[in-house]
Amino acid sequence: MSMFRDMYALRAVESQRAFVELERMLSEAIQRGFVREIPVTRQLPEGQLYPHATERWFLDIDSGEIYSLSDPGERSCGQWNHVEFEEIQRDSEKLQ
Repeated sequence: MSMFRDMYALRAVESQRAFVELERMLSEAIQRGFVREIPVTRQLPEGQLYPHATERWFLDIDSGEIYSLSDPGERSCGQWNHVEFEEIQRDSEKLQ
């Protein structure tokens, strides 16, 4: 099981408290050198449900997995999603 899934197993963050706790765990993992925050290489779709949410990406240095954390919005306490390599590749091709 990945470090990120161990931190938070669900995609939708259930509460503000859970969001703050996930951010704390990520910060601790970054300080210890297990995780690195990396630039987001794609834009959220214009028709997204939460247009004011910001997205941050985190890289598990050992496994190479990337997860995105979207900030809370009007109807969400945040989203925690695995970023597929194919998504990154497809989006970078659109930018070229």
